[in-house]
Amino acid sequence: MQVRFWGTRGSIAAPGPSTMRYGGNTACVEVRLDDGSLVIFDAGTGIRSLGQALLAQPGPVRAYLFLSHAHWDHIQGIPFFGPAYVPGTELTILGPEHNALTLEKIVTGQMRSPYFPIPMHAMAAKIDFVKLADGSQLELPGGVTVEAGLVNHPGYTLGYRLST
Repeated sequence: MQVRFWGTRGSIAAPGPSTMRYGGNTACVEVRLDDGSLVIFDAGTGIRSLGQALLAQPGPVRAYLFLSHAHWDHIQGIPFFGPAYVPGTELTILGPEHNALTLEKIVTGQMRSPYFPIPMHAMAAKIDFVKLADGSQLELPGGVTVEAGLVNHPGYTLGYRLST
């Protein structure tokens, strides 16, 4: 398993020379499983750079995107994730819902006018949404299990544990 941090900031992106060592983008972590499967945790501004790197590689992008919660700094990069606009990309977005808002409504809502000029349906990728809650477990390829659990953070926020 390989892990790369594409963004580690909270609330507001602060890229630049003073943040190069620890990253200036908001939350986004790439995990490559031993079988090559791609798992992404959160879609802050760091997911834009991850998307550019993925587009530079041959073949279609297939990824699991786990969202911890719907705060802006954890979802604001989704509209800028280049592979989502490419036919053949398969993206499974997993995470908690918020009261009456489904996960799909949370994600697509930020891409509606007047907030963003390009609607979610303009993305050519095949995108599936999976609701997770405290105690959810999911088996990924290669014998990896993801467990979701509540963490101490404002709102309904999930942390994830990978085990193999």
